[in-house]
Amino acid sequence: MPKRILILMISAYLWGIESCGKAIFSVFSKKIPGRCVVLYYHSVTSRQCKRFSRQMDIISSFAKTLSPNKSNKIETGEYHVALTFDDAFHNVAENALPVLAHLQIPCTVFVPTGHIGKQPTWLKNKHRDDVHHRVMDADMLRKINKNDLFTIGSHCVTHSSLTSMSYDNAKQEILESKGCLENILNEEIKTISFPHGAYDQTHVDLAREAGYERVFTILPSLAFMRADGYETGRVRVDPDDWMLEFRLKILGAYRWLPVAFDAKRALLRHLYKYLQGQNS
Repeated sequence: MPKRILILMISAYLWGIESCGKAIFSVFSKKIPGRCVVLYYHSVTSRQCKRFSRQMDIISSFAKTLSPNKSNKIETGEYHVALTFDDAFHNVAENALPVLAHLQIPCTVFVPTGHIGKQPTWLKNKHRDDVHHRVMDADMLRKINKNDLFTIGSHCVTHSSLTSMSYDNAKQEILESKGCLENILNEEIKTISFPHGAYDQTHVDLAREAGYERVFTILPSLAFMRADGYETGRVRVDPDDWMLEFRLKILGAYRWLPVAFDAKRALLRHLYKYLQGQNS
């Protein structure tokens, strides 16, 4: 909890500074660039339905919604939001997609094909036997894919970290999941989300060779800012997010975190080298 509050405070502070800059821009009649944030959820339980609906109302009243599966043009001076769901849990079909259909909000659902219609093996024990956390089956995927608002993407096969496996196994995960979904839906699968956000340039290259048009990561950043952008960062959200926390996320105020992560890793590397030098 203290870490969550600290991140919230830093994000709010940086957003305040950015807002002041925008105000100065407007005084001088400067055009303020548009921006887009791609959000990713995992699960929306029945307990979380009301909070999720409230979050979608906030998005609808505040921003233009875009499909993650398409090439999108960011309009000057406008906020844009795109929605994605990793893991394709059954509770998303039950509790989230009806809300999105009502509000006409598009989304992409990323499916780990080795678990279609099965209980996920990567969840903690308390969720493993929950029918609502079961991955959607093939019939459900076909049903939601018939709605033009919703698209299906790959989440590899086994939901394992690509960086922990061999090149050949990673290639198989990326290729087989695409083929499996295309056989089920009888249409091209254009996007992939890497499980656990674990990937390197090799996996990006493999995805491109496999025919994916875009890969999604879990590094919070602004999206669709370049026409040639292939890797797209996302911001993790949850129905239980505090409302201020959620608003800051859709404003793009959390995009400083990758810089902080890189700085932390660099600091730890230097500290490790220093301690090695002291002990030698």
